[in-house]
Amino acid sequence: MIWTSTFDGNSPGRPGLQNSPELSVALSRLSAALTELGMRYALIGGIAVILRGHDRATQDVDAVVLDADESLPTMLEVFQRHGLVPRRSDAEAFARRNRVILLRAPDGTGIDVSMGALPFEEEIVERATHENLTDAIAMMVATAEDLVIMKLVAARSRDIDDVRRLFELYPNMDRVRILRIVTDYADALDQPELVRNFEAILGAD
Repeated sequence: MIWTSTFDGNSPGRPGLQNSPELSVALSRLSAALTELGMRYALIGGIAVILRGHDRATQDVDAVVLDADESLPTMLEVFQRHGLVPRRSDAEAFARRNRVILLRAPDGTGIDVSMGALPFEEEIVERATHENLTDAIAMMVATAEDLVIMKLVAARSRDIDDVRRLFELYPNMDRVRILRIVTDYADALDQPELVRNFEAILGAD
């Protein structure tokens, strides 16, 4: 399934999911579970890009949580109690190996919860802001700047399109910080093209 927002392009950063009831249900269940767990988190990925103002489609929900390693069994229990079931029979083992918990909402919407541990992932959560997604749902959402960094590192064509659109919506992002963190990832991954992609986007402004 593919969901879109009802974002008004004249108001950057203001979410609008009123016309996506299924996605709203998945987010509501995720929010309730994370609140019960008392976990620090942020929405990331396509859903966060939508909530930051880019009206585009997404098929799932992505989030990053901190301090998940010790509480993983409890997390899985709470997620299931809120109707978010694992997409794999070996959910806990898979999560520990791959640093992501794969869930499914009752309507089939996929939810990927990344187990954050890196310094930048901690920054994502610390810098996230509390946003009203609908009249009944409020969650922590990664900043546009941090979404740009994640999208530059992912570097798929859709990610690069998201970066361009976010720069149109938020032209005053800290480009020095973005370049520094992307360069760190490019060096660690031996992927210098990550920096070149960013430089090409800046050159096109």
